[in-house]
Parts: sequence; C-alpha cells; structure tokens
Amino acid sequence: MRVKLVKLWERLHASYWFIPAIMMVLAIGLAFAMVAVDRWLGLEDTDVSLGWTFEGGHEGAREVLGVIAASMIGVAGVTFSITIVAFSLAATQFGPRVLRNLMRDRGNQLTLGVFLATFVYAVLVQRTVRGGDAEFVPDTAVTVGVLLALASIGVLIYFIHHAAESIQAPTLLANVGRELVEGVEVMLGDRVGLRVTDDWDEFTPLRDGLPAALVDERACLLAPRSGYVQGLDLRKLLECATERDLVIRVVRRPGHFVLAGDPLLEIWPREGGERVLGRLEDDVVVGRFRTQQQDPMFALNQLVQVALRALSPSLNDPFTAMTALDWIGAGLARLVEGPAPAPWRYDDEGRLRVIADTPSVEEFAERALGGIRNACRDNPLGLLHLIQTVQTAANHATNAHQREVLRGHLTAIERDSHHAHFDPTDRRAVDEAVQRANDALQGVASPPAPIH
Repeated sequence: MRVKLVKLWERLHASYWFIPAIMMVLAIGLAFAMVAVDRWLGLEDTDVSLGWTFEGGHEGAREVLGVIAASMIGVAGVTFSITIVAFSLAATQFGPRVLRNLMRDRGNQLTLGVFLATFVYAVLVQRTVRGGDAEFVPDTAVTVGVLLALASIGVLIYFIHHAAESIQAPTLLANVGRELVEGVEVMLGDRVGLRVTDDWDEFTPLRDGLPAALVDERACLLAPRSGYVQGLDLRKLLECATERDLVIRVVRRPGHFVLAGDPLLEIWPREGGERVLGRLEDDVVVGRFRTQQQDPMFALNQLVQVALRALSPSLNDPFTAMTALDWIGAGLARLVEGPAPAPWRYDDEGRLRVIADTPSVEEFAERALGGIRNACRDNPLGLLHLIQTVQTAANHATNAHQREVLRGHLTAIERDSHHAHFDPTDRRAVDEAVQRANDALQGVASPPAPIH
C-alpha cells in the first residue's frame, strides 16, 4: 500500500492541475474569511476607516474586482499559451521525454495557481458587494484583492524569466541530470536485507544456485494490466517472505514493460505463495508510463536521447550533447562509487528471502556509452567528450570489474574512431584523450583536458 501512496503522490506532483487546484481552494477560503472579517468589523456602517483599506464605495468595489478578475483570467490564458509554446519547442529540440520534467516544474504550476486563485478570489468577493439600503462593501477584502493583483504582476515577471530559462539546454539537462544522480543514490542506498559481504559483481546469473523448486514449482503474481512497472516495496516483500517462510523473486523491476498476465513476482513454495498473492498485489505498481522513482535508467534514457538528437545531422549541436554527456558522466561516476546492491536479500537469520536485481554497471554503461559512441564517431568534439566521460567514471571506479567494463567501452570508442576521417590535429587530440583515460583506468590520476 505504501508504494501505491508514493506513486499517487508522484502522479499528483507531476500533474499540472494539482497545485493550481489547491491554491484555488485556498483562495475560496480566503475570500469567505476576509468577507467575514469585514462583517465582524462592521466598518461599512460607520465613519471609521483603518486608513489603508479600500474606500471607493460599492460601485468602485465592483469595478475594481471586475477588472482584477477579467485581467487575471486573461493573463492565465496567456500564461497557458506561453507554456504550451515552451513545451512544443522543448519537445522539438530535446524530444518528447522531457515534457514530463516541464510538467513537474513547480514554477509553472505556482504561476498558473496564483493567477487562477486571484481570479477566484475577486469573483467571490465581488458577489458580496451590495448597494442601496442594504449596502455592503467589504473594504478589507477588496484591499486584499488589490494586493493579490499587485503580487500577480510580480509573478508574471518571474514567469516570463522562468519560461525562457527552463527551456534552455543547460537548465533542462541539469534538472534531468540531478534526477539521474539522485536515482542512483537511492538505488545504492537501498540496503534492505543485504549482507555486508555481498557484492553484485561476484554473483552468477540469478537462476544459478537457486532451489530447483523456485524454477519449476512456483506461484506467480501476474500483471493486472499492460504497462510499466513503476515501483515495488522491497521492504514489504522481505517482511512477507520472512513471515510466511517464502522466497520471492522480482521478475520485472521498476522500468520494465510488462503485458497483462506476465509474471511480476515468482514465489516459492507454490502453496505458500498462492496464499499471499492478494497481499503482494499492493506492493507492486504497474502504470502507463515510466517514472524516475526507483528507475534511474529512465533519467539516463532522457539524457542519451538528448545527446543523440543533438549529434544528429539535422540538429548538429555538439555542445548540447557535451552537456548531456557531463551529466551522464556524473551518474556513471556515482554508480561506480558503489557498491551496487546485490540481488540477494536475507532475513535476520541469514536465510534467502528476496531476489531483486538492480541495473548493473554493464547495463548502465552500455546504455550510457554504447549508443552515443556510434553517433560521435565522426564528430571530434563529441568523441573527445565521450572519452572524457569514460575517464571521469574511471577516476571514481572502486573495483577491477568496473574498470574492465569501462576499458571495454574505451577500446570500442578507440576502434570506431579509427574509421573516422579526422585531420592530424583532431587525431592527435583523440589519441591523447584515450591515453589519459587508459591512465585513469590504470589508477594514474590525471585531469581531463579542457574542451572549449
């Protein structure tokens, strides 16, 4: 259940309507509260004035509130149009995957919320203004409406700056890059049920060494619908397996696509597993799209896509690709600082309870470097930065296996570069960069050459 609540909060966080809806509800409460304050003060029946409140009479109050409401709904429409244009530009240049990051942007949500909340407040206060014998002018409430309108002008200025800044490549890639690093840190920090001596790189494939019954006689939790695995509660799986004396294997980790009816979990023994299927349904969430929670590969895919698009002949923007590679290198460097969690999770008595693999160094490096390597083959700037990314990761590698994986990619990069037609200067720069990366893999620290 906890993982479903987390996913619900993530959906609300990524939605464009949640924050504005909350702000409109607060505006409704504020409108009723300020009108109640005016009724309690009773200033409309006296000649007393607070000195700073509205004093324009009922016609003036209606006019001011009407202007505020009309202008706010107009500005909200313009804001929405600017946002859609920004989304279109970002999707064209960086790919549609980045749209979810823009949708989650707090600045855009708060800006729209301020304008809509001011509109709702002005409309609700305006309906309480009366003339004639029962004249009522909520002076304090009207004054608060004017203050909200002035604040909205400041928010509009902020939004214009924010919208122009948020679609710039460095800003957008920095946001995705931070999500990648945070996702890797969450993955590395998940030590539930791990033994200190366990190291992913020391283990053979998952099925080796398991009881034959786990393969041949098992109960399966099936996917209720087609979609992506968005999250799983590993702690709850471990608790359930310990309580019922089971072994649970995670077949599809967060980020994997499943079809309806595909196995999500395998539970051994069958008899005990069938009894807990209903309980385990709340611990695995399947949705329509991938999310960055528990899935660092999702953010990595976004950076790789931006780099590939930037290196394509249609865009030919190597400097955007270099920025994406910088953040890819940051995520890869954080991963190899490890240690990566092993798939084997045990109870307090040391018995195997849960098997849940995580992205390995091989998988991460292949996704980060493999596809971009081909795109950089004929681009000296991109190729040099790709080699520098390998060197950055090599400087943070903590064991021989990680260095061997990086060495394999460096060898492939060097081999591919020999098929490119570079002039002597570029050829020398590439050879020197490869040498520095090899030195880093050998444990000889050397700063990367600056690339301008």
